[in-house]
Amino acid sequence: MGTGWAGEDPNLTLKLLDCGTWRGRHAVMAPVIGALRHNHSLTELKLPSRPADDHVMEAALAMLEVNSTIQTFDCPWHDDGPGIGFRIAAAIRTNSTLTSCRLGMVEVSDADADAIEEAVAANASLLRLEVVHRNRDPWSPTLGNAIARGLATNTTLTELRMNGAHGVEPELSSVMAMLKANSTLTTLELGCEWMEGQALARLSRALRCNSTLTELHTSSLVQGDATQLAQLADAVRVHSGLKVFADFPGDATISHYASLDAALSEARHLADDWWRRRALVVWVCSFR
Repeated sequence: MGTGWAGEDPNLTLKLLDCGTWRGRHAVMAPVIGALRHNHSLTELKLPSRPADDHVMEAALAMLEVNSTIQTFDCPWHDDGPGIGFRIAAAIRTNSTLTSCRLGMVEVSDADADAIEEAVAANASLLRLEVVHRNRDPWSPTLGNAIARGLATNTTLTELRMNGAHGVEPELSSVMAMLKANSTLTTLELGCEWMEGQALARLSRALRCNSTLTELHTSSLVQGDATQLAQLADAVRVHSGLKVFADFPGDATISHYASLDAALSEARHLADDWWRRRALVVWVCSFR
């Protein structure tokens, strides 16, 4: 496979390049991705879910800085290499066609975090940004904090997914400020730790100040304090367009979330999984 495949003689028909199955071929992958700097047809690039060597990531991010056609970039592996955050920031800052970016968990320094914040704030093309967290990888509140700070002033992003976000400082305060200031975000996904304790209480207050969010996703609803769940219910009533999407713990019933269920029912914004659980409860009760 020569560089002419995508470089010296640019391919004008290729739209999707999926490297997800290229296991053990990292030596080939980096030059191919590097050649995409000169490609003018590709719109979607998918990299493996398992870590490749540093050269692959470097080639992909350097390519994004100059490529003018790629709209979707999917690179879900964990990376803690030095300077990785700065390279991600450079790609987001300079690329003007990327609309969807899915990244794995990356470890970032404070300097990298500042660069990411500035890049997210300045980017005018991204509509969807996701940071994928797997249980075996540590979540970096520094990264979540940087993204949230940048989104406070971003004017294009509509979907943010951080399924590993823990709701701890400084990430907690930055997400709260972002919800109050951002005017375009419609979909937000946070980790289940946001559904309990101080994080839930503060999230509920911030939601009352937000007028654009329509979907709130979390990996699991914690059977938490009734007072805190009531605060979220009040926020749903104020923010009448909000749907809540969540997995229920195995032993949970609607009675654990009575106030939230009532608020969502009044607003007629029950998510599909909530309707299924609620319908089952009503069906069972009809036999009593």
